[in-house]
Amino acid sequence: MPNPPSPPDLRCTDVLADALIGHEGALAARLDYRRAVLELVYDPRRLDHDQAARWAQEAGQRVWEQVQQCPLAGTGFCHHCVTKMREELTTFFGHPPRVALEGEVLSVRLPRRADAPARVVAKIAAAPASADPQRLARASRKAALAAGALFLFLLLTIFALLWLAAPHGLA
Repeated sequence: MPNPPSPPDLRCTDVLADALIGHEGALAARLDYRRAVLELVYDPRRLDHDQAARWAQEAGQRVWEQVQQCPLAGTGFCHHCVTKMREELTTFFGHPPRVALEGEVLSVRLPRRADAPARVVAKIAAAPASADPQRLARASRKAALAAGALFLFLLLTIFALLWLAAPHGLA
C-alpha cells in the first residue's frame, strides 16, 4: 500500500494558530471551510472592531490560500493537522485550548478570558464548488470507483476474448 502524501510544510492550521497567537485580543476562531467564512471572537478592550475585522479578513485569506494548496484537504488527514495545532497552542499557552473539527468547521477557543467578548465575521473567499475539500474528496472517490469499474470491465473483456480465441476441443 503506498504511503499517503506528506503534509505541506505550512498547514492551514499553522497559519490560523500563528494568527491567533499573534493577536493578544483574539479569544476564539471558527473557520467554516464550506462557506469560506472565518468568525473571530475577540476582547474589545484589546482590539477594536475595525482591527478585528481586518485581522479576520487577512488571516482568513492566508488560511484559505493554504487550504487551496493542500494536497491532503478532504482526505481525512485534517484531523492530524488539528491535533498538531492543539499541541502547538498548548505548548505556547501552557494550557490546552479547545480545538474541534466537526465536519467542515474548525473551532478553536484559546485559554484567554474576557469580560464581554465581541464577534466579527469575515467572508474569506468566494469559494467555488471545486474548492470544497469534502466535495473534492467525494469526486476523487467517485473517479477511483469509475476507474476500478473500467479496469474490471477491460479485464473481463480480455479474458472473454482469450477464451473465444482458444481452441476448445469440443466435438
